[in-house]
Amino acid sequence: LGLALMDAGHLAEAESELRALHAMGAEEAELELRLGTLAAGRGDGPGARRHLRAALALDPGLAAAHVALARLAPDVAEADAALAAGLA
Repeated sequence: LGLALMDAGHLAEAESELRALHAMGAEEAELELRLGTLAAGRGDGPGARRHLRAALALDPGLAAAHVALARLAPDVAEADAALAAGLA
């Protein structure tokens, strides 16, 4: 339901659903990626980074998480490192 809400543009409701799933102990890279994307969208850089890094811990090859993390990087060197890790 959370992903459908997110795709439909109901971001606050989507985040609420995804957070509830996360609170129940779900550990999925896609869930962490979506929570990171939502956090970034509301301007919560530290929260976004935390979720994106959790996504990568669960699935190091998740390219979308590498790209999203690179977009949040405060400097070019960090962005390049995030992108390089996703391409490896």
